[in-house]
Amino acid sequence: MNKCLRPKQIDGFCCDWTRCGSSCCREWRISVDDVTLGKWLNLPESESKANILAGVAVDGKRNKTKIREDGKCYYLREDGLCLLQHDYGAEFLADVCHEYPRVTYRLSDDFVEQSLTLTCPVAVELVLRHKEPLEFVEGEMCVGRENFVVDMRGKGLPTPKETVDVQGVGVAVLQDRRFTLDTRLFLLSVLYEEMDKALVNAPLSEVLTERRIASLTERAMALAAQNIFASRRYIAYMTRLFAAVYDSVCDDNRLRSMNYLYDACHRAFFDDVLTDKRHIAENFAVNKFFMTLCPYTNDGNLSFNCRTFILGVKLTEFALFVTAAKDGGRMTEQDMLKIIAYVGERLDHNKDTARTIRRFAAESNENDADFRATLLNPDI
Repeated sequence: MNKCLRPKQIDGFCCDWTRCGSSCCREWRISVDDVTLGKWLNLPESESKANILAGVAVDGKRNKTKIREDGKCYYLREDGLCLLQHDYGAEFLADVCHEYPRVTYRLSDDFVEQSLTLTCPVAVELVLRHKEPLEFVEGEMCVGRENFVVDMRGKGLPTPKETVDVQGVGVAVLQDRRFTLDTRLFLLSVLYEEMDKALVNAPLSEVLTERRIASLTERAMALAAQNIFASRRYIAYMTRLFAAVYDSVCDDNRLRSMNYLYDACHRAFFDDVLTDKRHIAENFAVNKFFMTLCPYTNDGNLSFNCRTFILGVKLTEFALFVTAAKDGGRMTEQDMLKIIAYVGERLDHNKDTARTIRRFAAESNENDADFRATLLNPDI
């Protein structure tokens, strides 16, 4: 058994194809791990076994499931059920299918963190629609497939307790409803930048004291009050980032169009999406922060990892804005959930997008103040 920290809301997750139309069984070619393939190979000779093995193809050095001409997984039956699970049970599913959309990090031999990726429509509904802040609970659990767990042991992280405490600082800021989302992201960035500086001369245990965090927060608030946001610079940056992620055009015409949309719709967007539906935006940000083990997501200091997190949030927000601008800056809750899941596929499952995000974050190394001034407007 392991101790597990997770959002309480995910306890209610259960894969239900009737609510999503088996969306994860379409378009995706799933890697088949060696253990699972061995189970398939050891099945008694039969037409069913032959059919199962016919759905596997070698892609480079990996065995992957085939996709039919209509885009469906080879094993997806007409009734929406999985052939493998229907005929042989969940233990015959590949690691990915068995564990998705769960994301699990092992921090020590007996401690893990688990959350849900929001590329699953059922997870989106479960995590984002709560009016109250996400609540984190610790309990005991058995890890389903250890091969699917991201092992962080030996990766230079502090102790599990210290890791959770450092994350807790960020979660507390992201859930502080006295402030707008941009203000929370601004405070988060300053806090982790200042923690990096403090860690040069002090151990983490001293930096995490309540008094020290209060002092850092006070400094962050002072810097937020001095921040000068320029919408044209924000639009230029986000249009460039969006173009890099989605391989689209970023020219003068696009910039003029985006600046026009921002001037015309940003206030309505802020009032409708980021205020009336702010619980969705908050829960998305908190879930992404925890799910990516921020601020220990990648190699690099706390500040760098915080920037990669903020870029993911702002990219999602920008996609929401572009969609909402078609209706004067407003959008339905259901459309908001769909866009979050759509962008999440890029952020959570596309390695090129992850590299692009890290590249943009690295551009601001040693210049977090300029990064904040470009992307964050604490005044709204």
